[in-house]
Parts: sequence; structure tokens; C-alpha cells
Amino acid sequence: MSTLEKVQSLVRDEIARAVHLHGEHYATDHEAYAVLLEEVDEVKAWVWKKRRERDREAMVRELVQVAATAQKWAASLMEGVPGPRAPGLLQAVSEIRAAARNAGDGIEGYHYTPRDLQELADHIEELAKS
Repeated sequence: MSTLEKVQSLVRDEIARAVHLHGEHYATDHEAYAVLLEEVDEVKAWVWKKRRERDREAMVRELVQVAATAQKWAASLMEGVPGPRAPGLLQAVSEIRAAARNAGDGIEGYHYTPRDLQELADHIEELAKS
């Protein structure tokens, strides 16, 4: 087995692990982008270290996660997921609207008013439709 084939096998295994832990698809493109960005940032942290301080095995693990995340996102898009009115976002909208109804003058410890929460819910709902 070539080195590239070994990497491809690691990516397949990582995709299977991610699907098992987090489901087959991302709820939104925003979620997928955030996960991908997090993985790339972890690679960047290694790259910015001095060469002698880098952990090549850790870098490979992170790069495998980058590849797996990108492939999982691409598969989601090819299958039409996330689609309009993604269920995860709609659930969030429902919970935010309920919090707004129950907030009274605001939420203790936060500076959000019920109106702020309604505007947030409206914005998320628009994102879910796009």
C-alpha cells in the first residue's frame, strides 16, 4: 500500500468516526465551515511552530481531519443537505423564540432583550431558508 493509499484509508476511517459521533451531514454550511476552519487552525498552530518543535504525527492527524471534514461537507452538498429550512436551525429558532417569550425584561446575566432574541430568531430563520 502506498503512502497516499494509507492517507486515504485514514481519511475514510475519520469520516466513519465523525459520522458515528456527529451524524452523516452537517446541519448548515455555517456549521461545516466552522468545523473545517477549526481543523485548519489546528494545522496552522503546528505549522507556526519551529520545525524542530513540530509533531509530524499530530500534523498528519489534523490534516486527515481537514480532509475528512471537507469530504463530509462535499457529500452533504451533493446529497442536497443542508437544504432549505434545515431542521437544526429551525429547532434553534423555536428555542430562541421560547426564550424571548419567557425573558420578561431580559435574561439574567445577559444583555439581550426579548426584542433582540426575536431579531436573532428572524435572522436565523432567514438563513435556514437560503
